[in-house]
Amino acid sequence: MEVAIVGGIIATITGELATSRIIKESSLLSRVKEDLVWIETEMRRIRSFIRDIWDLAYDVEDIIDTYFPKIRLSRSQWKRLLA
Repeated sequence: MEVAIVGGIIATITGELATSRIIKESSLLSRVKEDLVWIETEMRRIRSFIRDIWDLAYDVEDIIDTYFPKIRLSRSQWKRLLA
């Protein structure tokens, strides 16, 4: 009888520990999910920023292609202008 009581207590404690462990692990997994969502959001922002930079670079290239050939400067004048 004492063995059954001790076994029951051990089973109850073991069950409570397992339940506690499962709850702790699930909360950690929930945190991981939140972190992954944050990373995904940041990556989208970075991608948008890079697209804006590409657009700006293409605009600058268009301006250079349009206006620089019209400006007649010698090589030394360009060097002084750009320095």
